[in-house]
Amino acid sequence: MQRVEDSEEIIERVAAIDVGKAEVVVCIRIPDPARPGRRQQEIVHSSTLTPRLLVLAGPNELHRRDDVRRVIGCWITGVRSP
Repeated sequence: MQRVEDSEEIIERVAAIDVGKAEVVVCIRIPDPARPGRRQQEIVHSSTLTPRLLVLAGPNELHRRDDVRRVIGCWITGVRSP
């Protein structure tokens, strides 16, 4: 195992995407202008059908509207709860 030095990076405007077989869940976190030091969060559920994914990736959708700077993907396949 190799030791590495990682620097901590705080991303002000971020979105996380969880892609499932039938559903995509997007969580967006941005600064709250009404409460300095606090954050706003929005969670969006979408189907994985092509027309809905195209809308989700469109020019007026969440990541562009909120000026998200980084998108983090979470893909988990074949994992089931007991």
